Amino acid sequence: MFPDRVSLPRPATHPALFRLLRYLVVGGGTNLLLYLAYLGITFLGVSPEVATTGAFAAGMAITYLLNRGWTFRSTHAWQRTAPRYVAAYLMGYVVQISALAGLYRLLDIPHPLAQLVAMGLAAVTIFLSLQFWVFAEQTPQD
Repeated sequence: MFPDRVSLPRPATHPALFRLLRYLVVGGGTNLLLYLAYLGITFLGVSPEVATTGAFAAGMAITYLLNRGWTFRSTHAWQRTAPRYVAAYLMGYVVQISALAGLYRLLDIPHPLAQLVAMGLAAVTIFLSLQFWVFAEQTPQD
């Protein structure tokens, strides 16, 4: 009636799944702290766009080492990955600030909710950039 053992996915057989889970742990923890900082900064009267810019910059600095070393377990030199990481985060920033401004300023959605949606869109953009460009396996033209 009950199986003798449960077969769970293993990192070696599902590396992309475990990479995504590690990314969610790093990003989830970091973004929770940054979201709370964002709320505190906007509570003090700073505009949502300025607050998200500061939080975003702090997040980029904090997560580089965690994502490079643990999430993607990259062996590429930092001279290769760091500039690409910054570019990936800048792409994510454009997505985040555009979504925040559009939702908050144009659609009149409260900025705390707009920021959550914007952060989610940026997280997807950044993950895909990290997965397929920043920390991707080297190809002969690299």
